[in-house]
Amino acid sequence: MEKVFTQLDQLLMNLHRLTGCGFVWKRSRSCLSDHRLQFCNIHRCSFCDHFKETHGIRQCLHHDTGIIPRHLLCNMPNAFELICPAGALELIVPFADGDNIYGVILAGPFSPPGKNLPGLPPWNTGNKSALIQLLRHLVEPLAPALARRNSVLKVKDPRIKLILEYLELHFRENPELSTLAGMVFLSTSRFSHLFRQECGMYLSAYINQLKLAEALELLRESSNSIAEVAHLCGFPDPNHFSTLFKKRYGKTPRQIRKEWHSELY
Repeated sequence: MEKVFTQLDQLLMNLHRLTGCGFVWKRSRSCLSDHRLQFCNIHRCSFCDHFKETHGIRQCLHHDTGIIPRHLLCNMPNAFELICPAGALELIVPFADGDNIYGVILAGPFSPPGKNLPGLPPWNTGNKSALIQLLRHLVEPLAPALARRNSVLKVKDPRIKLILEYLELHFRENPELSTLAGMVFLSTSRFSHLFRQECGMYLSAYINQLKLAEALELLRESSNSIAEVAHLCGFPDPNHFSTLFKKRYGKTPRQIRKEWHSELY
């Protein structure tokens, strides 16, 4: 695990020990589980475990990757409260550069005002502002590094490293070659050659690789339709998306989803 993820894991665990609250880091605006964290990538408490054992995890997946992202779009850049499928309250705190979300912390679960859910600490609205400020103060310095993938760390040329860091947040937008070359003051031909030299592939292949990796996780963790997954990952044509996906992973999006869900349910 990269050092920054170890730091975040330890930070969130220490906050849990101090406050009694749970803290989960979700990656990107799609709120996907980040398995680079050992402890703080899912809620671990008896209340959540009981709900998942009784009702399955489908509702929780839909909440994390369907409902929370829609609320993020409406509330950015502000934190907000949300009731989960089990009836508990969570505080959602996004970390972003403008509208581009690095990740989200889910604080909780809490027992909402007026309720007494077993095993959950009561939500105190008066502590909301202080908790948000504490999380932002501690996590924001780490946030840009949390968005990076391993490929960024292996590149030596600082111009290409800058572009890879930009693509981590903007790959869904299908940025033009000329736009990226202009960002580092290179001609398109020189940029294209340098990118392939540093990354071992053409720019278009790299962007598709990022989009398909995101799609794979959404197919596994979300309840979005295949067409919605294609759109969320920057593929305007679902059929073209399915063709590229099968070429990359050897199975269609539908097959991947069916296999994954059969293992879960």
